[in-house]
Amino acid sequence: MTLPLPHEERHPAVEMANLSIGLTPDDEVEEEVAEDIENRIRYAKDLGINIRAMVVINPGNPTGNVLRRGDIEDIIKICYEHQVLIMADEVYQRNIYNPEVPFISFRKVLAEMGNPYKDNVELISMHSTSKGLMGECGLRGGYFETHNLDSFADEMLYKLKSIELCSNTMGQITTHLMVDPPKEGRESDSCVKTYRQQRDFIKLGLEERAKLLTETFN
Repeated sequence: MTLPLPHEERHPAVEMANLSIGLTPDDEVEEEVAEDIENRIRYAKDLGINIRAMVVINPGNPTGNVLRRGDIEDIIKICYEHQVLIMADEVYQRNIYNPEVPFISFRKVLAEMGNPYKDNVELISMHSTSKGLMGECGLRGGYFETHNLDSFADEMLYKLKSIELCSNTMGQITTHLMVDPPKEGRESDSCVKTYRQQRDFIKLGLEERAKLLTETFN
């Protein structure tokens, strides 16, 4: 989340508020971080700045670190209190290398928290074929979901998408395969076997590089 500020302001505290808050899964989002976000939002409001959205990258890339459920709940509560839209960039959700720390989507947590959050916090969650295990950067396909978005904003999104060119055929096919991969009993055994072999091979390569990067810089 970036707090934009007037260029003429040069006070050190103002400059600090202009920094991006690194709400990536590589950070430990504990109480002091949640408190820091609260302080920055309030400080921005004191300057007359209306924070409209918070971008959260979960999982992180390339380490595959994920936000814990408690962290996600804290972010949702903050955004509810300040009426801030959440943009959940979850395109690396398959790049998880620690089975003990599973990926949990913002949509799932928001739904399970119940009200007043479930029906009031605005959320846009995104996924893509050009990231994650698919690893096909040339295949332009993906999707985003909206929840509790203002009706006017929803209408504008539909209008915007209706005049844009859609993803090419290969991108659409890949997106379909990403959300609904080959399954036993539906596709042939050879198809399922080939898919899993390629998936596991790609994941192993990404995992090795992620560990190398983590060991190098930690």
